[in-house]
Amino acid sequence: PVSSDIEDIDPFSDSSIESKATEKIMEQNKVLEAEKRRMKEQFDMEKKLWMEQERERLRLQIEKEEKERIQREEEKFQRKLAEERRELEAKQQEIERKEREAEKLRKEQR
Repeated sequence: PVSSDIEDIDPFSDSSIESKATEKIMEQNKVLEAEKRRMKEQFDMEKKLWMEQERERLRLQIEKEEKERIQREEEKFQRKLAEERRELEAKQQEIERKEREAEKLRKEQR
């Protein structure tokens, strides 16, 4: 009976070694699980930050492209306006030239 009691508390018995190994493995698993959770949280935070930055980059890009498009349309409109102004000035000069010729003909007919 005494020998069985000693075996129960023998730190080098197979069951004691297995128990300690199992306990150590379970501790390592807890540490690994905690590390895995921490890394996942970090990844999720970095992913969220990246997505926010990407959204902002795209918003700025769209804003820039829209400004450029509006500027191109404004320049096109200004060119068309200038062309129409030149055409009107040319027509006005033609009208004034014809009025002078008509006035000259009226004076000659008198």
